[in-house]
Amino acid sequence: VHLYTDIGNYTVTLTVTDNDGLSAWSVKTIRVVTYPIVEFDWTPLSPQSTKPVTFNASLSKANSGVIVGYTWNFGDGNLTTTIDPIIIHVYTFYGNYSVTLTVLNSEGLSTNKTRIINVAGCPPKADFTWSPTTPRENEIVTFDASPSKPNGGVIAFYEWDFGDGTSSGITITK
Repeated sequence: VHLYTDIGNYTVTLTVTDNDGLSAWSVKTIRVVTYPIVEFDWTPLSPQSTKPVTFNASLSKANSGVIVGYTWNFGDGNLTTTIDPIIIHVYTFYGNYSVTLTVLNSEGLSTNKTRIINVAGCPPKADFTWSPTTPRENEIVTFDASPSKPNGGVIAFYEWDFGDGTSSGITITK
């Protein structure tokens, strides 16, 4: 039994001697390897659903050989294997996701690391129309916020500032 503390190639020699004093030997080279180190981060640090998130595993190390593959499990059913340490992913829904990266080196050894990413919902999109399109003084103007989109959530409040010092707010209840 022997413990190697460093990776590398080692020449091992075995000599055997019998009770008549006759000897023979065998010489073999063994390669001592180690598992990869997995590191990754993402930008933006506070991602939003439906927006791209860039994952970066460039700080991962093969330790033995070279890195030959990155397998990303994004926690939303998407599993992707690539040779590039940088990948872009889009989450459809907000929530917490367990992201697991497995790094494989050319020695056939792999290591994985899991981190939790909190994906926020996107803010709603505010938009409106009005009628008539060119109102006259003392004419009622109808404003319509139906072009606004909830973007994953539910619109709960509309607040209007009419630009003349007056405003209005409407709370949506179920």
